[in-house]
Amino acid sequence: MKEELERGKISKVGRQTLAQKCYEQIKQSILQGDIAPGERLQEVRMANLLNGRPAPVREAFRMLATEGLIRILPWKGAVVRGYSSKEILDVVQCRVALETLAMRLAYANMGEELTRRIAEELEQTRDDADVSQVVYFNANLHQLWVEGSRNTKLIAFVDQLNDVILRGMNYSAIDDQRRQEIWFEHQNILRALKAGDVEETLEALSLHIYNGNDYGLAVEEKIRKQSRGE
Repeated sequence: MKEELERGKISKVGRQTLAQKCYEQIKQSILQGDIAPGERLQEVRMANLLNGRPAPVREAFRMLATEGLIRILPWKGAVVRGYSSKEILDVVQCRVALETLAMRLAYANMGEELTRRIAEELEQTRDDADVSQVVYFNANLHQLWVEGSRNTKLIAFVDQLNDVILRGMNYSAIDDQRRQEIWFEHQNILRALKAGDVEETLEALSLHIYNGNDYGLAVEEKIRKQSRGE
């Protein structure tokens, strides 16, 4: 029994490793524009391209769908998500309104604890070059004040925007310069919080979100042009 469990564990780890590799390669292709928004991804075809099997590709699809990069269509494979400029603008306007309210409520609820937790999160992200980890920590950072608001409706509304938000975070994480800009923008938010200046904190947060939106729009437009062969 022990040997069977050990074999099962090894097999599971192996599948996870293959799925992670498939996930990273497909994700890189999407973010670089090699696979354009609207393009269909099929398990068997992707498995052949990646010299793998359908099962790890299926798991990779689930991981990518969780990050908002693709939509899984039952019996049809998956489709790379794409968003119009209007959709992205609608989301960023809602996001600014919701996250600034969340920050105000979180600071009232948590005070210095919020500042301390943001500082701890930022310390982990400064030198991280792994795209997936950067996205993970960035999402966690924003979630600190969203959940810190303790407003269940607000949290649910932000969650509805996560597909577009995570797509933008992925675009930003893959660019070295933008990644550094994000870190400094987060530092500006933290600096204002430490000073107890809520209004400056909200201004810094709004600017950070709008900067990310501008970068995301530029990347989406670049990908659309590439897909048209321009």
